Amino acid sequence: AHLEPPPPLSPAEVSARQASLAGLRAALERQRTWCFDPRGSVSGGKGGFTLHPDGRATTFGDGQPASEGRWRFEDDGRLQVLTPHQLSYFDASPNGTLGFNHTGGREELRPCSPAP
Repeated sequence: AHLEPPPPLSPAEVSARQASLAGLRAALERQRTWCFDPRGSVSGGKGGFTLHPDGRATTFGDGQPASEGRWRFEDDGRLQVLTPHQLSYFDASPNGTLGFNHTGGREELRPCSPAP
């Protein structure tokens, strides 16, 4: 089977991806530790993670032992966090935080302090 390459991205899509990555970088410059919203329907509001400058991600407070993973910026304008327990994608919210969309709507993360 011959697969056609995907069509090139539109200028608007390229611009949106660049804006999202810029928003993510700005959010991480201000804050590296994020907690899930206690009212969050998907996360259950438990725990959070710290995104270290060297690409490590550390989770805490979700009922699982603290774990080490990795994070990176994706070409599509999102941030990927990979830990032993899950793979998550986040994007920049207009209010300067991280968030993600799911079938029930959108969930925003909030800045927090890492667990001791």
